[in-house]
Amino acid sequence: KCPKILTLDGSMSGVLDSLSRVLEIIRWEADRPYGHLAFLPVGAYSGSFDGEPIWIVVVKWEAPSPGSPLAHVRVYAFTQKYLMQVGFVTCD
Repeated sequence: KCPKILTLDGSMSGVLDSLSRVLEIIRWEADRPYGHLAFLPVGAYSGSFDGEPIWIVVVKWEAPSPGSPLAHVRVYAFTQKYLMQVGFVTCD
């Protein structure tokens, strides 16, 4: 089954609100007190986990340093309805 392509018409507004809130949670993680990270979301996918719709968000990241590429990857999974994190993986 192919993922849905999100559009900006009214029928997807609730779904887009959910994704926007997930991106805010992820941005908060980049600004945590232990160090600011450069984060760039590069993909968001709709999927399911235990029968619940989820967002899978792929983020490139790096500790900020002039000229450094965004060489690391993090992947987050959040439920779309309750915004509970149900998955996370990052590179070492």
